[in-house]
Order: sequence, then structure tokens, then C-alpha cells
Amino acid sequence: MSDPVRTICYRQAREWDNRGDVIDFFQQGAKECDGAERDRYTTILLKLLAGEMICSDE
Repeated sequence: MSDPVRTICYRQAREWDNRGDVIDFFQQGAKECDGAERDRYTTILLKLLAGEMICSDE
């Protein structure tokens, strides 16, 4: 089942077909990064978990 979502990180938009894949990607990024980069990944991750269809790092 498809659950498309759009992310905008570092002003780069990306279309995803599966929310689960996106959540995995941003969870991994948040674990591996620190500082401002971790904040960006975490911001998007929280929006994904809240069910938003367009998730940006702002």
C-alpha cells in the first residue's frame, strides 16, 4: 500500500512512495548526525510521525 509523502530538507524536495521508508531514513539520519543536521532530521521525522504529507526542516 502506497503512502506518498514529500520532504524538503536543505531546500531540496524529494518525493517518496512509502512513509515507512522515509521514517527509517530520517530516524537513521537523526541517530548518525549531530548539531544542526540532527535538528533538521528530527524536525522532519516528527512531522512524518504526525502524519503530515509535506514535511520540511523549517
